[in-house]
Amino acid sequence: MIEACSWLVWAAAEAPSGGRSPFVGPQFQQMILLFAMIGVAFWLIILRPQKKEQGKRQSMLDNLKKGDRIVTIGGIHGWVSDIDKGGKTISIRVDGKTNLKINRSAVSTMESREGEERESDNDLKSQK
Repeated sequence: MIEACSWLVWAAAEAPSGGRSPFVGPQFQQMILLFAMIGVAFWLIILRPQKKEQGKRQSMLDNLKKGDRIVTIGGIHGWVSDIDKGGKTISIRVDGKTNLKINRSAVSTMESREGEERESDNDLKSQK
């Protein structure tokens, strides 16, 4: 980076005194336009969708509540049984007697709570 800056200073000093700078020509303007187009494409293709996905994930984590069926990053399926007051960890029920305490950030997806929870609760009650 320092070498590029020193090269620009050297080139500006070598520019003819009566003429235009060699960096004002159409080739330089095309290069600047090309870099601007690459930057916009990078933003549209990579940064913008990634930010939207992060927003959706954060919204999902913020809206977790007791009884939600979740899947962790490690592939463990369970139901949220308790959310700590600090909000950094949650307890999940894996089966009738097994509870796990995990970080909230370890939740990968949240599945529908309506039908699946009722079926699983009925199964757990019948096992007892």
